[in-house]
Amino acid sequence: MHLLHHIKKPEIVVHCLRSRQVILIVSWARYEPLTKGSYTYPEWANAIGWIIAMTAILAVPVVAVAQILMKLFVEYKDLDFSEVK
Repeated sequence: MHLLHHIKKPEIVVHCLRSRQVILIVSWARYEPLTKGSYTYPEWANAIGWIIAMTAILAVPVVAVAQILMKLFVEYKDLDFSEVK
C-alpha cells in the first residue's frame, strides 16, 4: 500500500505546513532587532537567536520528510520490475 493512502485527510497536512510558512513569513516581515532599554543587541546575537529558534521549529518537518522519503524508498525497492519491458 502506498504511504499516502495511510493519511486520512492529506489536506490537513498541507494546511498545517502552509500555516507554519505564513507564521514564519509574517514574523520575518515584522522583525525588529532585540533591544533592552536603550541597548540594541548586535546582529550576530539576533542571528544566533533565529538559528536556535529555527532548529526547534524545523526539526519536526525535516524528520517528517525524512521518514516519508525512507518509506517511499523502501516501497520502491520492493517493486518488481522484472516484468517491465
